[in-house]
Amino acid sequence: MIVSKGKKKFIAEVKSGKTASIEENNTMKQLLEYSTLFNFKNLIL
Repeated sequence: MIVSKGKKKFIAEVKSGKTASIEENNTMKQLLEYSTLFNFKNLIL
């Protein structure tokens, strides 16, 4: 999901349980893919 605050835009990913951890490999990979695909540096988990 893409969200914004003021002029800044962020990719926001909502997860729960074990997958909500940035240390989870699949979650980290998914955020990296989103960042690359959409050319965003601002991510919210």
